Amino acid sequence: MEENKEKNIYEITFHVLTEENAGDVRRCVEKCSGTITYERPLEKVRLAYPVKKQTYGFMGVLGFDADPEQVRAILNELKLGGLVLRSLIHKVLPQKERQKKAKQGAGAPSQQPAEGMKRLRPFGQALSNEALEKKIEEILQ
Repeated sequence: MEENKEKNIYEITFHVLTEENAGDVRRCVEKCSGTITYERPLEKVRLAYPVKKQTYGFMGVLGFDADPEQVRAILNELKLGGLVLRSLIHKVLPQKERQKKAKQGAGAPSQQPAEGMKRLRPFGQALSNEALEKKIEEILQ
């Protein structure tokens, strides 16, 4: 394996039953060779719907660096442990890339039509009723 392989920055958001179970998420990330960079304090939240017959849980967020191959291992490890109600891992873009995308207008809708869609021409002047009736008669003949 290459030593120069670049690690990506990920963030995991998770729900656990008790505050003590949050340490299991931390240990799981470290076990799968991830380096924890930050951790937000746990917050008791009411779940939108019961998960494993629980209506309340503790939500936590953990940032870590890891190889892309290790992310699946972390998810599998959390599922096997059974102490995590739900979890979500996503890749965090570095600050430079976020600024670059913001300048490009990544959040704005594209001005180009989607592939397979034809571009409509802009409206011209509105037709009068007589002209519209004449067009309809031409089409029907």
